This record gives sequence, C-alpha cells and structure tokens, in this order.
Amino acid sequence: MAKLRHSEPENPLYVRWTPDTCPYALEMRLDLITRLKMEMEQAEAANAEIGGVFLGVLPTQDSPTLRLDDLILVPGSALPQPNAMTEYSLDAAQVKHLAEMSAESRVARRPFVGFFRSHLRGGHMVPSPADVPMLSPQFPEGIFAFLLVGARLGPSREAAFFLSLAGQIPLAPSFAPFPLEEGMFQLLPEVPAEATEDVRNFQFARSRPPLPWPAVLSFALVVFLIGTWTLGSRISQIFRPASNMIDLNVIRSGNNLKITWDHSAPVLNGALGATLVIMDGRSHRELKLDPEDLKLGQVSYERLTKKVYVVMSLDSPGVKLPAQTFDWVSE
Repeated sequence: MAKLRHSEPENPLYVRWTPDTCPYALEMRLDLITRLKMEMEQAEAANAEIGGVFLGVLPTQDSPTLRLDDLILVPGSALPQPNAMTEYSLDAAQVKHLAEMSAESRVARRPFVGFFRSHLRGGHMVPSPADVPMLSPQFPEGIFAFLLVGARLGPSREAAFFLSLAGQIPLAPSFAPFPLEEGMFQLLPEVPAEATEDVRNFQFARSRPPLPWPAVLSFALVVFLIGTWTLGSRISQIFRPASNMIDLNVIRSGNNLKITWDHSAPVLNGALGATLVIMDGRSHRELKLDPEDLKLGQVSYERLTKKVYVVMSLDSPGVKLPAQTFDWVSE
C-alpha cells in the first residue's frame, strides 16, 4: 500500500510502498512522477519509447528501503520512424557505456538504483525478453527497481514497479500498478519515516577475505572444469538434431514457463529474427523476436494447460533450417 511521508532535512515528499513479496521497501520522490509524466508524454507524441536510470540510495540492514531521488534519460538505439512505433532498446556499445556510467555513479556515491522505460508496444505491461539481460549487469548489488510506464488510457497512464532480488526481476509487478499522477499521491495522509524492518532473510553483498593457498588450487581446478565443459558444449552443439539446433527449452518457474535457448548457437549468427509460436490448449500465441532478443532474451509465459507446444522459426536467409520445437508436459 502506498503512503506519503516527508524526509529531512530538505523535506521533500516521498511516496512509499511496502510490498509483501520483497524484504525491502521502496520510496520514490514525489516530484519525479511529474518529471516522468512530462517525458513520457513527449515521447508518446513522437510514437517512441524512452528509458533511463534512477539514482538514489540502496537498502541496508539498518535501513531496508530503496530510495529513488533522481533520474537520467538514456537515449535508445533506434530513432523514431515516421508512422511506426519505435521500441526502446540499447545496443552493445550503449550497454557498455551504461555500465561505465553506473561505475562512476557508485564512486560519486549516487549509485544507479533503478531503470525505467515507457511501454507503448502491444501486450501485457511486463519486462520484455531483452530487458533482463540488459539490466542485471548494471546493478552488481542485485537490487534495483524496474519501472514500466504504459500508454495513456483515458485521463492518465498506468505504471508498474518490478523490484529485483539477487538480480532477478519478478514475473509480476511487486505491488498493484498505479496512475502516474502526482496529484493522486498528494491526497494520501502523511506518515513519519517507518522503523527499521526485519531483514533476517535478506542477504546483502559483503567483501570477501583473501583466498588461502588451498583455494587457489581449487580455483585452478574450476578453471579446468569450465574449459572442459565449454569444449563439451561445443561438441554437443555439433551433434544436436536439426529440429533443435538452438537447444530450445521450456522450464517450469512457479505457475509460469520460462522459454529459453542457446544464445551462442552458431545458427543464430546470421538470423534476422524469429517467430515464436506457443500452443497451449486452444490458445495460440505468436511473438516476433528481433536479433537482439535472440542473442540476449528469454520469454516468460503463464501457461493455461498441462501441455504446451513451442515452435521457433528462424529468419535466416540462405539457410534452410527446420522449425525448432519443444513439447512441454507437466509432471
């Protein structure tokens, strides 16, 4: 449930959420909502998605609250196209630059604590297959807030926060979506800062002691095993059946299914994209994947029945590859 409170000494107003599914609370400076709304309206007028980062304070054991104090827009890869909606994404060079900015922000003690982007594309307002691998490396502590802001529907636009833990973004919003309107939160009663919450089950990153000599030998053994495993994986790629050259796989994750594939599979190198079809009982869903999705992404799907059939058709000019398939059946 959202609350409103003051913060000393500047005395700005913050909106505070305490989700049931996360061991830390979230606070967002109230005036950031108005700034976000203005940026989103300008972008939507140009039919383009935008994104950026939040700066603030990470939770600690004494103060288990993630606080969003400021935001910076981060230009995306694609430029707005006439009569076409431009989806926000970052190329490899931009992701590297973002990582450098993140490191500088930590040195300046104004760390990146979250990411946001508008969501004008169709479908449910959930992280895209390319969001997770793009975001996680920028937050080495594994703790950050991801905000999606939808298109305007009626008098306002809806926004939803996804709070990560150990670098993992949840499949559903961490609390109920809310209208991106500062006035809505100004009507809430003000409350004082809440007391420190119980964080016994929350693991924070700690510095590690120097490795003793036996550990050095163990490390060398691990390197050897990784090399052996890598060579073995390359051999296994060669002998995969043609119907699953990308190692298409479906893994159960709670009530959802995670659809994955081998991002390093050689057949993906020249692919221009792919079509992913999910057949679940009478439901038949189709998802278009671009080259970035193929190299970095994965798909989360909320199943309807106990049997799901997945087909991925690659768009690879000059390469005749059969559709890649996986038949998942609940145990």
